Amino acid sequence: MDSKSAPEGKENHLPKGITQRAMAMRFKVTMILCWMILGIATPSAEKRSPEDTSEKITIRDFSDYFHGYNGCFVLYDDKASTYTIFNREKSFEPASPCSTFKIVNSLIGLETEIVKNENTVFAWDGTNYPYAEWNRDLTMAEAIRLSAYWYYQRIAGAVGPERMQHFLDALDFGNRDISGGITQFWQQSSLRISPKAWIDVLRKIHSYDVPFSRRNIDIVKKIIQLDERNGATLYGKTGSGTKEPGFAAIGPGATIVSGWFVGFLETGQGTFFFATHINAESNATGAMAKEITLRLLDKLRIFQRVEGR
Repeated sequence: MDSKSAPEGKENHLPKGITQRAMAMRFKVTMILCWMILGIATPSAEKRSPEDTSEKITIRDFSDYFHGYNGCFVLYDDKASTYTIFNREKSFEPASPCSTFKIVNSLIGLETEIVKNENTVFAWDGTNYPYAEWNRDLTMAEAIRLSAYWYYQRIAGAVGPERMQHFLDALDFGNRDISGGITQFWQQSSLRISPKAWIDVLRKIHSYDVPFSRRNIDIVKKIIQLDERNGATLYGKTGSGTKEPGFAAIGPGATIVSGWFVGFLETGQGTFFFATHINAESNATGAMAKEITLRLLDKLRIFQRVEGR
């Protein structure tokens, strides 16, 4: 007799010959058949697509701002907990972060004390780099403003693969793949992140919800500050990528096929996080991604433009 049969002297309402265990199995099979018929996956089989999100999303048509580019724009209003997105599919499409990764590289360099502060000087090694302003000793503040890749290659090399991987895992930064080489994995190489995911990383950094000291986050905020007016402060970093991986093809006349601008805007109405990414056969530069972003922020009346800026 089944160990869970009705106690002696108590009426058992199960059909003759059917144990409670058998009834439970029959119920489970019936439920699975219902799930299959209704097209509902069992919890263990459920798979979420990258586009799934529990947060509020408003889709907007900003195609007039992206003529000639396959691009997207993502804006997150921290106060309203709302995303505004143009080109949803591309907003969740991972791409090499290129020089936007200098935001994270700066944080890691500070946290590991490879650099002490924004004024830490690295000596130029005499290499003739493609831009004259790179061919001198630089501070970190200068290197991120000039986007001098050699300074950040030196930081990454000193950090090393083990510590670099630790911090990318802690940040949940994109696919966290540094297999492309410790001094170039972020430049059209193995590391990839979507615009939506970049915003999520920026939100964690801005709220100090990351394994970096408040001091170091504030230093990085300082060196990526781009503009301030009418009670609003703009922070951001551009990035540009060539068809070829790594840095070899970078320089005047290079064919730029991938452009980024990511950052945030602190205002009296709250903080807005943004990420713009564009692709084209050429001229898809970080500077163009920045221009498109500023035009959109102006259109949305979040950060109104000044002529010539």
